[in-house]
Amino acid sequence: MVWTRDRELTEILDGNVAAFERYRIPGTSVPLVGAQQMIVDTIERMERVSLGHTAVADAILDLAASRAGARRPVRVLEVAAGNGWLTANMAGRAVRRGLEVDLTATDINIDLVDSMRERFEIDGVRASVHPADVSNLSEMGDGEVHVAVMSMCLHHLPPEIITASMRELHRVSAGGMVIHDLRRSFVSLFGLPPLAMVVAPLHGQGFALHDTAVSVRRAYTPGELEGLLNEAGLGASYHVGRLPTRHPERWVTATVWPR
Repeated sequence: MVWTRDRELTEILDGNVAAFERYRIPGTSVPLVGAQQMIVDTIERMERVSLGHTAVADAILDLAASRAGARRPVRVLEVAAGNGWLTANMAGRAVRRGLEVDLTATDINIDLVDSMRERFEIDGVRASVHPADVSNLSEMGDGEVHVAVMSMCLHHLPPEIITASMRELHRVSAGGMVIHDLRRSFVSLFGLPPLAMVVAPLHGQGFALHDTAVSVRRAYTPGELEGLLNEAGLGASYHVGRLPTRHPERWVTATVWPR
């Protein structure tokens, strides 16, 4: 029964309404977004315990500052931002470094966008928030930001959406696209699920174990990511490797990074 519930939580994260209706206690008025919010909050707590959020934020800020040169503010766009944990951490790390930034966080889910906007207001995070489809960022101009990042979302997307998204992230950042996601490998498959269960809150341990295993199996290998880059016509502009940090997360993730 636990495994059935955890499987449905993973489906809820993907927006599966039928799974949500099976999961919801009859007579309750909890919306789908409430369940999704609980899930992304659990994932954020896992990142915080491992300090992965700091490693990713610092790496992206380093790249953005390098690409911006002397220009300020440094402009960073995060797409598929979920509850905004990465943008919030980039804002905090930028303040510590005295780096002037202009941050924008987007998500296709309008309910998560509203929740993210409220979170930023409460926490004093200076960032713009609005809904957007990563595969169609037509409201943004070419080279509008120094870095456009998508983190821990790729394994939810089919190849045709990924290639369209890659082209858009490349366009709006003028070559500053970063994609950071789980790496499908034996190390990730056997190492991440038990680690996720240990660092997750007690009520979310079953979900963390199941969702991490499913997510790793859904994830792309570096070779597959290189193939998608080539299909998008971007193979000469980016390489696939490990996150440029000493944090252990680099061994279980794959990162698309400008050459």
